[in-house]
Amino acid sequence: KIAAQFSVKRRQLARRHQRKSTSRTTKYANQSKLSPQQEDYLVKYIQNLTARRLPP
Repeated sequence: KIAAQFSVKRRQLARRHQRKSTSRTTKYANQSKLSPQQEDYLVKYIQNLTARRLPP
């Protein structure tokens, strides 16, 4: 009933409930090599270099 209500396959919902599968967002977060803070710092550093016309 719930799976049909949200247009999700019943098996997918069961696997998510049993924690055998995760959302794409969670999966991506677990694969990331940098923390969000490190990523922000790196982006700002590259933007700073670009503003000074230096290659990153």
